[in-house]
Amino acid sequence: MSILLPTPLPVASVRRPFWQALAMSLLVMGGFVAVLKLVQLQSGLTLSYMMLLIPVAFSAWYGGSRPASLAALAGLLAMDIWLVSPGVLFPRTALLWVDAGAFAFGTFCILLFASSFRRQIRELSDRLVATEADAQRYHLNEMNLRSSLRRLEEEARIRAQELTRLATRLRSSEERMRVAQESARFCLFDWSHPGDDIVVFGDPLPLFGVKGDGWRGKESLLAKVHPDDAERLAGVLDAMPQARRPLDAEVRFGEGEHPRWIAVRGQTTFTRKGEPARTIGIFLDITDKKMTEQILLRTEKLAAAGRLAAAIAHEVNNPLAAATNLLYIIKGDGSLSRSGRQYVEMAEQELARLGRIAKRTLGFYRESTSPSKVDLAAVLDDVLEMYARNLPAGIKVKKHYRSGPPAEVIEGEIRQVLGNVLVNAVQAMGDCGTIDLKVEPALRPNGKGWLIVVKDSGPGIPDADLRSLFEPFFTRKGAGTGLGLWIARQIIERHGGSIAVESRTDGDEHGTTVTIFLPLELPQAKTTESVA
Repeated sequence: MSILLPTPLPVASVRRPFWQALAMSLLVMGGFVAVLKLVQLQSGLTLSYMMLLIPVAFSAWYGGSRPASLAALAGLLAMDIWLVSPGVLFPRTALLWVDAGAFAFGTFCILLFASSFRRQIRELSDRLVATEADAQRYHLNEMNLRSSLRRLEEEARIRAQELTRLATRLRSSEERMRVAQESARFCLFDWSHPGDDIVVFGDPLPLFGVKGDGWRGKESLLAKVHPDDAERLAGVLDAMPQARRPLDAEVRFGEGEHPRWIAVRGQTTFTRKGEPARTIGIFLDITDKKMTEQILLRTEKLAAAGRLAAAIAHEVNNPLAAATNLLYIIKGDGSLSRSGRQYVEMAEQELARLGRIAKRTLGFYRESTSPSKVDLAAVLDDVLEMYARNLPAGIKVKKHYRSGPPAEVIEGEIRQVLGNVLVNAVQAMGDCGTIDLKVEPALRPNGKGWLIVVKDSGPGIPDADLRSLFEPFFTRKGAGTGLGLWIARQIIERHGGSIAVESRTDGDEHGTTVTIFLPLELPQAKTTESVA
């Protein structure tokens, strides 16, 4: 945007060359004298000599004092030559001294006034020129400032966009970190050794039961550790700086029956003087890992016990066969009394039952993994007979079986499922109650099959626990592993079936019902897997 200023006067403010001003002054004076002479001759009027001051004033305005002086001299000459008596040069008697003096005084006044006015006009013009130069400079600075401002605004806009992108990426990274921490159950920590201050990144509440601002240093950390592990962790923390080795400890946090196992791992950095500066590491929840290790250890013990039981059952078969044969010989002795024969028959029955127990024991250990057609009611009865002698006297069993085609299953896996369900029902009722067993054909959208229902009259399962029954390691028993129903569901789903649990804790109808559906035929994928 340009600034318009008033321009100085075009004549008075311009310094013109002397010869140009002189020529213009003489031309103006000559032309003015010629005009006066013509007017005097035409009209016969006597014109005043003072009118010659007009060209003098114009010369003073246009060229300055020197052209004006020359114009005045030319005017004197013109008064002497053209206006009074043409052809006579400076006739002293012809020119009135009064008129000449008046003309000279008028010329002096004009020169004096013109010189002062031109100086003022020139100063004003110089000021205007300087003002215009300053205005142009200010305008140029303003344009530069506007350009710089636009550049800064563009840079600010670009940086704002970059900050927005960085903020979006930061929020996305924080969200991914939060999801990762919740999924893997870990927290990061930064322990500053000089100030003994621990900063925890993430939400430690699910791991330790305290918020992130509940940490003040090593003592606050040890206060959250299980009393049996606090001294061991303190020893590891104290020895770590001197040993210059990574921090690695697995301790329990919290108290009660179910403390959480946390792995504390980190790396320490040192100052130039060799003093520990900070330890950066991770708190990792390894409770599931520890429970898995315990279950694997327990499973290995059970497997060893199973192998021992199988070996005993195998070794018992031969003595059983010999004892059976001896009883058969004794029974055929004619001298045996009637009561003695009854005792022999009872001994044969007990030996036969012992043989069946040994056979079932070997059957559980050497169960085939190939699918076969079985009668599910008979399988359920065999499992029930295995646990019948351990049933309290106050527990009654009611059976509701219906006949139908056999189902194609892996018998050992189904025995395992039914055994787990029956044991849960017996343990839920305690010393008295009723178990209803139902086996009947059923029709589902995916085809025909069998419905196995095990219903007990126990106290029932609360809704809060009912939703977690099929989760691994969830148990309502103090000595349970929490894997029974989880494994049962895996087995039933591999057979293409389903398992569901319903329970009530109020009224006369309290109890738990486990419903299992098995199709008549094993899915093709499972059959192929078993054969392979």
